[in-house]
Amino acid sequence: MSIIYIIASYIVAIFPAGWIISAFLTRYESEIEMGKGLRNAGKYIGWLERFLIVTFVWAGEISAIGFIVAAKSVFRFGEIKDKENRKLAEYILIGTLASFSIALAIAYIFKWMGRGG
Repeated sequence: MSIIYIIASYIVAIFPAGWIISAFLTRYESEIEMGKGLRNAGKYIGWLERFLIVTFVWAGEISAIGFIVAAKSVFRFGEIKDKENRKLAEYILIGTLASFSIALAIAYIFKWMGRGG
């Protein structure tokens, strides 16, 4: 398996995937109140979660992705449990599922290509 496929999968999953997700979510930003969080924190969280997902796929530890889902759910629960924050909760869920789906697809595509298709 070529190291080029591994490196390429990280690059594609982190940067272009992030731009796609951001472009997709832009249409919903006018409907929610973003609140006062750290500047660009969502972008960096997305990068890290996609990095971990790609790592787990290459390592053959797909079940470890559940750890990311659980950790993210625990930290976000307090923020999204109120009915007033329903749109924010949906926005976060759409972004998270898009990020996970894209990272999984990219990792598996590059892993398949690295094995010779």
